[in-house]
Amino acid sequence: MICAIRQFLIMSLCYVELTIPILILIAFLFPFLKKILFPIVMVWLLFILSPLPYYFLIQLENTYPKRFMKDIPDEVEGIILLGGSHDIRASNSRGFPVYLRGARFLEAAQLLKKQPHLKVVLSGKGHDDGEYQGEAHLSVDVLKDFGISDDRILLETKSRNTFENAQFTADLLGEAKKKPWLLVTSAFHMRRAMPLFEKHHIYVIPYPVDYHTPQRFDSSVIFSSARFSLDEILSTYRRVVHEFLGACFVYGKKK
Repeated sequence: MICAIRQFLIMSLCYVELTIPILILIAFLFPFLKKILFPIVMVWLLFILSPLPYYFLIQLENTYPKRFMKDIPDEVEGIILLGGSHDIRASNSRGFPVYLRGARFLEAAQLLKKQPHLKVVLSGKGHDDGEYQGEAHLSVDVLKDFGISDDRILLETKSRNTFENAQFTADLLGEAKKKPWLLVTSAFHMRRAMPLFEKHHIYVIPYPVDYHTPQRFDSSVIFSSARFSLDEILSTYRRVVHEFLGACFVYGKKK
């Protein structure tokens, strides 16, 4: 129930192109709500169109420094690759991998190819209501195409979100969680993911990938033509809101 409420809240706040027209319609249908809803909608729109979401996304992506292959300690046991690389429904429907955040998967595959001693944990739900093959299973076949053998691959196929990624990965690793593992996920997601894995006593080293912003927030960012495209505005806003709500959830779990 809590998970469903949280998902509804995320959907309502992220998909503003649906939520804001609904609020405006409600205000017209119930005039006594106009004084409350119109200021909320206006402030909301100003925030979305302002440079602030982009600024917050830069801060998220700068939380942990970028690492390279030369920075990996020799004692690292392997990689924990979080889901989000594939569009599960599209991949299953078309019969080949369809990527959402392919940089996560590509960089992990490159690490495994160049560091043959590393293992990899593929964390993501195995099946979606019995109809779709989940991301962990989808990733196995692609890794095999990169020449990664079965004995290096560990599957965690039950998790539906980042909290469960950490929970079920800890169960899967057992005592091996005390050894150092590279946590590979998008840079904007790392601030939320790291505390969850640490909470489950997994020794993780952040390895952020999949950057979407420049390193600094300055006038070139504020007046960039790319920032004013509708797709860029909405995608930046959604990432920031999703991570903020996720961070609140993480904080609630710590209490």
